[in-house]
Amino acid sequence: MHSGNMHDTITTNMRLNKILFTVLLLLSFPAFALDIEAVRFGQHPDKTRIVIETSQTVEFKSFTLSNPNRLIVDLPLFVWQAGSITAPLATNISNVRNAVYKPGVSRIVFDLSGPRQIRKAFTLPPNIEGHHRLVIDLVSGTPTKSIFGDLDADDIPDVLQEANVTNPTPALIPTKKPPTQKPLIVIDAGHGGNDPGAISPQKYYEKNIVLSLAKELKQNL
Repeated sequence: MHSGNMHDTITTNMRLNKILFTVLLLLSFPAFALDIEAVRFGQHPDKTRIVIETSQTVEFKSFTLSNPNRLIVDLPLFVWQAGSITAPLATNISNVRNAVYKPGVSRIVFDLSGPRQIRKAFTLPPNIEGHHRLVIDLVSGTPTKSIFGDLDADDIPDVLQEANVTNPTPALIPTKKPPTQKPLIVIDAGHGGNDPGAISPQKYYEKNIVLSLAKELKQNL
């Protein structure tokens, strides 16, 4: 092969590999496509209504627990944009917290001052602000094993095991977008030192090619 053609082939392969590396890098980081925009409360004579406003329609899973009394709402991984939440005193909701429950799943926990059951849980289309809504109606009563919602149960095993839900996660989701700190990336050229790799008839050393690729990838990143 002519040395000029060889150089063009190497350059093309390096560019293709650079694109592939960049695509794989982007795919390796989670996309926070869902935002929790607001949480609202309504107190009615026969129920407490909780409305969770989201940036898009969502699958969810919700249930209540005792000892202590809590309402659990599991959703796909989200960014909390609702700020600090304080429920009206009449709702008997003492605290609202959110956390990453497991990879790909976030959890909202409503601490309750007494035993509650879910009467209904459903989603609504966007309101005038464009926010989708998850509505949960709570009534007085001992928590049951009823689970509301259609989030895949296989993705959240043993949700009713008390040990798994007392402290869903040690770290809370920040109330802002994920930090922009750059990730640490280690680039291994693959050959070098006593192992030069393959050698072409034109005496191109594989170690030199992959080292050049590694340096160009580093510069691109």
